[in-house]
Amino acid sequence: MKKLTKTRSGGPQTIVGRATCSRNALKSGAYSLHLLLDDENKAEFEMLCNDLLQDEKPQNTVQHILVSKLAEIQWRIKRLGRYELTIYRQLTNARITTHEWTNHLGFNFQELLDKCRQLTDSTIESGPDTYLKGLAALEAVYQRFPNEPPELLVLKQAHGFAYHVLITALSIDEAAFEKALRENALDDFKQPFWLRTINQARCSIQRHLDALDANDRVGLAIQAIRDARIREYLLDGRHTRPMQELYRLFFKTVAELRKEQEIHRAQKAVLLNPARTQGFEHDESEQLITEVT
Repeated sequence: MKKLTKTRSGGPQTIVGRATCSRNALKSGAYSLHLLLDDENKAEFEMLCNDLLQDEKPQNTVQHILVSKLAEIQWRIKRLGRYELTIYRQLTNARITTHEWTNHLGFNFQELLDKCRQLTDSTIESGPDTYLKGLAALEAVYQRFPNEPPELLVLKQAHGFAYHVLITALSIDEAAFEKALRENALDDFKQPFWLRTINQARCSIQRHLDALDANDRVGLAIQAIRDARIREYLLDGRHTRPMQELYRLFFKTVAELRKEQEIHRAQKAVLLNPARTQGFEHDESEQLITEVT
């Protein structure tokens, strides 16, 4: 039994180790007993204190205490602001779950994600307008030549954009395309090359349009998911309460400081202007100070 007791860990034994262990549960640090945390700069805090001392110019011990309290509250507000910024980044960069995708895109979200992965830089740069224009050009040339292909010179001059779309969709050079167009051979399904090329170009353009549409929908869904996460975080009072309490304490301390400054000015006015209090009773001179408070 003694041997078993000796093998059990009693936690850190040094002062530094115990101090480190005591901060394991530290989260925002808004209510921390330590004025400065390990990752905070003492020089920045001293600069904040000096700025407040220059702005407020405390005249007595009470005002010095209130200014020091303001500096501490402001320091904790900045600390909490950094913590919330870290939380926002974590919420923004966290992996999107299947449940979140389903809520914003439906059960076919995987199909939309697959279409997004097919996007290329050239597709994004071209944009949907270019592909819609190409689709309209194909429909125009097909309406004019539904069965037989036009002469090559006519296709190039009168329907140049449609010619470029066909070349791009087939991913072949112009010489091979022109030869195949002149032959207009039938495939295994008795479909001529001209009609087969038109349909292939249509499908290619439609794939690009579907990918662009999926990219837009996924982009909007990602932003909506991030907004929903942050909104849920802000609606949770456990997260927003510390900042609200710190600001409430800050403004309360400012009010106490202003009140103390008014009292000090009133007392100083009475001491520097004794003629003002001649003819007044003692209680009346005190009433002058009380009115300020």
